[in-house]
Amino acid sequence: MLGFGVFGALLWFCYVAMMTGVPPRFATNFFKNSPGFVPELKFLYVAFAFVLVLGWVYLVFFTTRSPMRSLLRWAAGIVLLWGTSAMLLMPWVDYQRSYRTVALQLRSKIPVGADCIAQRALGVSQAAALDYHAGIRARPYDLVNPKACPLLLVQGNPRHEFDGPGARSERYRLYRLGK
Repeated sequence: MLGFGVFGALLWFCYVAMMTGVPPRFATNFFKNSPGFVPELKFLYVAFAFVLVLGWVYLVFFTTRSPMRSLLRWAAGIVLLWGTSAMLLMPWVDYQRSYRTVALQLRSKIPVGADCIAQRALGVSQAAALDYHAGIRARPYDLVNPKACPLLLVQGNPRHEFDGPGARSERYRLYRLGK
């Protein structure tokens, strides 16, 4: 129970540091990894996380002895950690890992009236995220008729490209094909 309590308190500490900037040395780590992220207080999320803490405290300190008590406490600790992290830190994690920013930036670079975008080496999950966040539906590149689509979206890997520093694992390029 001590481990669940310590890690639960650490999650709350992280949330308070992210929201208030105190202590500054600890809070800067959140924004160094996700520049542009602006935390916003969502009362319902905080209230739900607080209810999880109250439920866990009740189960740990005020339940009667029974053969299932240890299992119940362990399950409540897992729910506490998972639920609290989901409620308090999920917007920050979503901002870091979501394709929303990439999709919207790519959408802004697509000329108005472009009705066709071809793609090469675009992963299935990336294609789905681009479609979901920005309505970008790329079709496979046609080797027989390469000029069928005026735009070509290519997903690359910086480890195999030699044009300077870039993202850690993915790079997207949008080419306009000549007519």
